[in-house]
Amino acid sequence: AEVTLTDSDDDKLLKVVTVNEKRGQITFTTRSELKHLLCVAPVGHTSGKPMVFSLQPALGHPDSYYEELAEKEHMDRLQLEVVRLNDQLAQILSEVDYMKVREVEFHESTEAMDRNAKWWPIIQICILLFTGVMQVKHLKKFFQDKKLV
Repeated sequence: AEVTLTDSDDDKLLKVVTVNEKRGQITFTTRSELKHLLCVAPVGHTSGKPMVFSLQPALGHPDSYYEELAEKEHMDRLQLEVVRLNDQLAQILSEVDYMKVREVEFHESTEAMDRNAKWWPIIQICILLFTGVMQVKHLKKFFQDKKLV
């Protein structure tokens, strides 16, 4: 399988990895907090079985980042833990903001479908009425032509 990571903001290709093993792990580290596109393509997959993969993203800074920060800023353990907790809080707030945006988009699409769905029964009734009127006219003309009425 070929795994490709692309930055969606400027379509910059960040990393391409080809996996040949049946099991494995791939790690990507990005510096951007923007949206990324991850593509998994079955390259050379010939067996009839479906290809299965799992994705477990780990968000936030790695432990090495905090170790370097503690050395550079001369922080003790308590200060470092406060910085780590602030970063986790910022990540949680970012996820909440993202979920709010997603909920608004879902709500708008649901309301648009609801508005469109309201017209469907009215259109069906109009088509049925038109078809009924046309059948009655046709039958009336048919009986008049045959001089049955």
